[in-house]
This record gives sequence, structure tokens and C-alpha cells, in this order.
Amino acid sequence: MTRIFTLGAAALLWASAASAATTLDFTSGTIGTGTLTGDVFGVGYTISGSGTLTNATHKTDAGCTGTGWDFACDKDGSKYDVGFGVKGANNNEIDGIRASEYVQVAFDSVVKVLGFAGMLTYRDSQSQGTEQVVLEYSVDGGATFQKVAADPLDDDNDPYDAGDNKFDLVGLAFRNDLSILADVVRFTAGGTKPFDDGNANITAAGLTVAPVPLPAAGLLLLGALGGLGLIRRRTA
Repeated sequence: MTRIFTLGAAALLWASAASAATTLDFTSGTIGTGTLTGDVFGVGYTISGSGTLTNATHKTDAGCTGTGWDFACDKDGSKYDVGFGVKGANNNEIDGIRASEYVQVAFDSVVKVLGFAGMLTYRDSQSQGTEQVVLEYSVDGGATFQKVAADPLDDDNDPYDAGDNKFDLVGLAFRNDLSILADVVRFTAGGTKPFDDGNANITAAGLTVAPVPLPAAGLLLLGALGGLGLIRRRTA
């Protein structure tokens, strides 16, 4: 009986952590340049950048839903919000290769990163290069970083003669298969070769995070349930 209660408690802890997963949608007006702080499951976060943040826009929202993520992509005049960028080399995107821009999300405590996404990436049909959305992550407050990358879904979107110069899926690139602990993450642009302007330009579109269960709370719960199991066994 004690074993059953222990297994049940472990399953309960796992299920509660999984159900608390939250997606921060940077294409939504509720998380924009005017709202750079908030909290998820009681953990505060602050969004910043290597420069002044801007809400990047694109002429189409095709691919904002039904492609592994469901983004708001709120309409801004005649264009659509596709996430955060930085005013700098390309004025409204996160630039890499020539620049080292980034959009950063810092949490008050460590969280588990389950996925991330960015937009405006593409595969270059002429140079065979691939723009990537790179997520750098840290568990020591940003002192050191590791990184993972997401490749674009779009092919043949080269702005030169061989391409159609369209982001058929708003240049979406994402990963939904992660289980990373971090208290700071940075969206950066990467790629294998220079692109249309000798740069790699992407946006920070979304981040999915979940709480890290507190070991002490877990042990208390397991002990309590185990004790109930023993009482039931003795009175049976």
C-alpha cells in the first residue's frame, strides 16, 4: 500500500508540473514593448535586449497557427506582429553574423524550458545557407551560456532570382522537444552562410516554460501520503 501511495504521489508531482507549462507569446499585444515584465506560475520574468526592443512585423500571418505553435500575430495596421526584434542593424529584427543582437528573458528563479520559436528565417536557395533561431540558455544568471538551434520550415525563400522572396510560414523556426533548466535565455540569430544583406535576421516569437518542482515540497508530500498508507495498512 505504501508503494502505491508513493508512486501515486510521484505521478501527481509530475502531472502538476506538466500541466503548469506556460507559453509566452511575444506576437501578442499582451507581451509587447510596453509590457516587459510579468510572471509565470509565480516566477517573475523580465524581457530586455541588446538594444531598444521593438515589435517586429510582417505583411502576412500565414503559418502563425497550425504549425506546431499557435501564435496571436496581432495585426498592427496593415502588418502582423511576429515577435520581438531589436532596433539596430536591421532596425526591427534580431541580427546575427554581422551583428550580435539578442532578446533576453530573465527569470527570478530556474525554470524548465520546453520549447522556443522565432520567425523570419528561411533557407537560401542560392548559397544553400540556413538561417537559424538560436536559444542561448544559462543557469547561473547569465555568467555562462549554452545553446540550441531551430532550423526554418521555409525553403527557397531567397530574395534573389532563384527564390520567391516570400515567407510562406512567416519564416517559422521552432523546437518543442526540449527539457532545459535555465534562469536566463537569449534569442539570437545564427546561420551557416551570409544571407541577403550579409546577415541573419530573426525574431523572438515564443517561449514555453514549466516550473521546476521543489524537492522539499515533494518529499513532504511523499512522506504524508506514505504515512497515510501505513495508517490504512495497520487499520485494515
